[in-house]
Amino acid sequence: MIELEKDDDPQAIFESLNAHGAPLRASDLIRNHVFGRAAAQEENADDLYEKAWKQFDDHDAKGSSGFWRHVVKQGRLRHPRFELFFQHYLSARTGTEVTPLRVFQTFRQYWKDQKPEPRVRDELERIERFAEVFRWFHEPSRVEATRPVLARFLRRVRVIDTSTFYPVLLFLLAEAADRIVAGELDGIIAAFESYLIRSWICARPTKSYSRIFTTLLTEIQALPTIDGEAVRSRLTAIKGDNAWPDDAAFESAWMRSPSYKTLRSSGVQMVLGAIHEQMLTSKQEQVTIASSLSVEHVMPQGWRDEWPLPSPLPSTLPGQQTAEERRDALVQTFGNLTLLTQPLNSSVSNGPYSAKRTEYIAQALLRLNTYFHGVTVWDEEAIVKRGEVLFAHAKVVWKHGG
Repeated sequence: MIELEKDDDPQAIFESLNAHGAPLRASDLIRNHVFGRAAAQEENADDLYEKAWKQFDDHDAKGSSGFWRHVVKQGRLRHPRFELFFQHYLSARTGTEVTPLRVFQTFRQYWKDQKPEPRVRDELERIERFAEVFRWFHEPSRVEATRPVLARFLRRVRVIDTSTFYPVLLFLLAEAADRIVAGELDGIIAAFESYLIRSWICARPTKSYSRIFTTLLTEIQALPTIDGEAVRSRLTAIKGDNAWPDDAAFESAWMRSPSYKTLRSSGVQMVLGAIHEQMLTSKQEQVTIASSLSVEHVMPQGWRDEWPLPSPLPSTLPGQQTAEERRDALVQTFGNLTLLTQPLNSSVSNGPYSAKRTEYIAQALLRLNTYFHGVTVWDEEAIVKRGEVLFAHAKVVWKHGG
């Protein structure tokens, strides 16, 4: 316990103790600042804490860190979700980039810059509203029933492992909902998804994302009304390495990139799952993939055992791919990848295509796999052809320009 004189500033003393004693988290400093201001404004701090802040300090039923105290990875570092939330909250409110290591300093300056000083009760209500939206990002099921397009977007982009677009989405959903033209939110979400997914599949650099989305945020904040075209036009205007990939660039990456290696299994599963959904028509049951699936290489990565190259081999010129090199490259592209249950995947393993095809037809239910009913030979040309078929669906799922 420390006894203070009448003119002592408890906030300054608290921060001074923190500088010389055990390190406190940004969440502790922010909480102290907020409730220090509540006392100065003669608000009922206990009442405000119970109604608006307690959720941030709660533990789960087992006594472990609750949602907000749970430590998660962002970039190369790990932080409690509370601090990551405030990083994105402050970015959404100020229109500037905020680093996790300067969350408290930025919050204190943000509070100081508001004239007149905000009422603590009003600021806590705003924080609550933004916090609920932030939880959607990590728990899309919370909005599955009311905002299915948003929930689907949040599930899909999770595999990209980027949060740089969070401030824009927080602003749109938690602060500017009344400025979004009726019926336009789904189109805005589709534009973000297309930009992010196409750029990811095309292996575009992400180092400029913070600047790109901060600029987009400040431009959108200035608009009296917001619609899909406002977002699409700004994403389309991005130039250079981070330009929104058009259909030609998207197709080139789709057909040639070793997607299984670059996107990892989780990324390929997401993409092929989206293609499956696109393939469904009004004549089929709209069934969501709920079971755990694995990525199957139709022509196996270990093709040399039971998938001999045709003989004689075509001659190659200097600098050209050999037949082996071409096959190794095509094996990792989308045209050669599908989704199966793990037991089915294990059972077909590296076997010959005739045996695999029989099992696909007998066991696999996904629209992705009905394709193989009419294909009796699986070689390089078959891989290329299926890649083209899948791409025709991919460019519809993720349209250029939204």
